[in-house]
This record gives sequence, C-alpha cells and structure tokens, in this order.
Amino acid sequence: RDFTGYISCNIVRLFRNMPEIYFDGAVHESVDRSIKKLGNVMKTNIKIHHYQFEKGMNFQREKQLKYLKIYEENIDKYPNKARAYRDIGMTYYTFLNNYEKAFEAFKRSFELNSGSIKTYVGLGLCLIKLNRLQEAKKYLELGLDIEPENKQLNFLRNYADSKNKNQNL
Repeated sequence: RDFTGYISCNIVRLFRNMPEIYFDGAVHESVDRSIKKLGNVMKTNIKIHHYQFEKGMNFQREKQLKYLKIYEENIDKYPNKARAYRDIGMTYYTFLNNYEKAFEAFKRSFELNSGSIKTYVGLGLCLIKLNRLQEAKKYLELGLDIEPENKQLNFLRNYADSKNKNQNL
C-alpha cells in the first residue's frame, strides 16, 4: 500500500488451465465471461502486485495509444462496448488532451451503460475542461444519485459549481 498509485481491485488472475476458460477481447483481455459460464468466481486473500507504472509515463502513453488504435479499429467486436468507449475516453483525455473526443467517447459509454461511476467522472472532467460547467454539474449530480458519498464526484461537482460562480462575478 505504500507504493504510489496503489489501488485494490477484484480481477480474475488465478484459474485452472482448461479449454473452457479463455481470454476475451483485444485490449484488457479477460477470462471473466468464460469463467462465469462455468460457475461462481471465488475471492481469495492472495495479493498480486502489478507495477505497470514503474516503466514510466512515456511507456504508458505509447501503450495506451496502441490500445486506442486497437479499440477504434475493433469497437464492434467488444462485448462490453460501454467499457471500451470509457477506455477510449480516458486515453483521449489523459494522453492526448483532446477533451471533445474524450467527451464523445464518455457520452457513448453513458448511452450504453448509465450505471458506471467512472463514466460520470469522465464526463465531468471533460466538461469542466471544455468549460461547460452546468452540463458537468448535471452529469456529476446524476452520478451522485447512484453513489452519494463518492468523494471524486462530490469534489468535481463542487469544483464545477465554484468555477461557475467565479465566472459569473
């Protein structure tokens, strides 16, 4: 937990080597869909550490730009298009500073699945960068309807509100 960028997430990483279990997707491949067909996924206390950011931001940027190309060329093949569009949005936002394209991708993700808090955060971030503060506040409040205690959504909503008030002085 002392490592910068540490996050905890539940991702299937250990499984039997069986033909019925296979990776799905061209980016962020996962065995989730095939393994769930076989039964329940069990949680363990085993920790697996993945130090991807140790390779540096330049490596991460190049990797994400390759993923972006793969996503855009294969978007119709993804079973979870909402997540794919959200990942596209994050790449445009984080590595290309193209907030309009990022917003378009997050909006498409939202249209496909309006239940992802990460999508509301992405929409809010883009709209704040685009100075569309009222629209940002609207999406952030929709996210807060789902998860009222979410610190990131609350912070962004308050930031958009404060920035909007300062512009109207």
